[in-house]
Amino acid sequence: MNTSMKNLLYAVSSDGLAAHTAEVNQVLAVARTRHVAPLLCDVLGDRSTPEPVRARALGLIVRDLAR
Repeated sequence: MNTSMKNLLYAVSSDGLAAHTAEVNQVLAVARTRHVAPLLCDVLGDRSTPEPVRARALGLIVRDLAR
């Protein structure tokens, strides 16, 4: 996992997803392009899903992108 992704996860845990929408959307776009964890991408992309669930999905997507 690179430093920028790690920093994003820390920032999201501190500030929430809404404060980092652009970065989260960028990670989501890369994950969808690479066909990484499509179900998790759907969860992260669904703004009606509770934020803790979306944040967890982001963490798992970042983990999978780092592999």
